[in-house]
Amino acid sequence: MEFIGDVLKKITITKKDEAGNSETKELNLTQVVSPEMNPTFKRTSPIADSVRALPNTDYTYELDINETDGVAKGLDYSSKKVNSTVNTNTIITIPVPDFCVEPR
Repeated sequence: MEFIGDVLKKITITKKDEAGNSETKELNLTQVVSPEMNPTFKRTSPIADSVRALPNTDYTYELDINETDGVAKGLDYSSKKVNSTVNTNTIITIPVPDFCVEPR
């Protein structure tokens, strides 16, 4: 999508009567594109039974962005991932702390 936010556009309307005479009118139109997101983050493996991290265990998480295109509020559909109509070259960085086990 080329523009996000409020964009003022001009449109031209022309009408003709039965005699073939035409009348042209220029109007302003405000296009509103306001995407929204509702990200969710959950552990998928191993199942999140415990909040404690176990050593030598790989954990898998799923991040759903749930982003709308912002064109028709309440009527547009969200994309679980980054909505391709809104974003280009999106980078999501999730900082992960080093796992440290103190020696016994």
